[in-house]
Amino acid sequence: MELLPIYRIWNETYWGELGLITFDSTAFPGLVLLTYIDWAERNNHNVVIIDVLDAFKEYTSKLSLLGVNPERYSDVKVIKIAGRYNVGNIITKIPTIDEAEVERKLSPLLDVQYSRKTATAVIGISKVFALYSERESLSLVDYILGFVGDKRRKAFYFVNLDILKNAPSIVLPMLTGICTTVVNVKKEPKKQRINVVKALNFDLEDLKAEANLKDVVRLLTDSPEKILDGERK
Repeated sequence: MELLPIYRIWNETYWGELGLITFDSTAFPGLVLLTYIDWAERNNHNVVIIDVLDAFKEYTSKLSLLGVNPERYSDVKVIKIAGRYNVGNIITKIPTIDEAEVERKLSPLLDVQYSRKTATAVIGISKVFALYSERESLSLVDYILGFVGDKRRKAFYFVNLDILKNAPSIVLPMLTGICTTVVNVKKEPKKQRINVVKALNFDLEDLKAEANLKDVVRLLTDSPEKILDGERK
């Protein structure tokens, strides 16, 4: 039985893609992120999380309350942008959200990490878009565009749509436009649904699936070895 079909997305997107994971404030993006980390580690890929304004603390606090052992993510490399809480294996801190300064410091860090295939997740970016001016937002989106086609990595940007309502209105259409795969995550009672609304790999186009949250938590806590490419062994 295909219990976690989101593993298809991690498997079947191409290296060099830039993915967008959208959700509202009721969803559990931490569970989605943990499946991405699990997939990458199973396939011996380098994993780097770009943690903006303590989003990783937000995600992992909920995972811990659900019973996920912190050791599952304690060794994951983290590039931390602003914020105060240190979670994961922090390799660098960029203490400011100044758009130009972030770009200047982030690019050489990523070049080093991309010496081998790297699964990248950018979390908390909605917060800076909500704080930035339209000019800063457009500059950041243009910076993100430069990573499309870099086959050294596969990157997914996790975006909270409720927070993004406070950002310049052009941000979401531009992100949706430049991203090659777009996945919507929706929380429903006891379940979480995914819907691939755009995919460069056309086999993923319009993929719709749901997972029982208790099953997801159980497999990611008590029996992680039972997860393999989204299917129960």
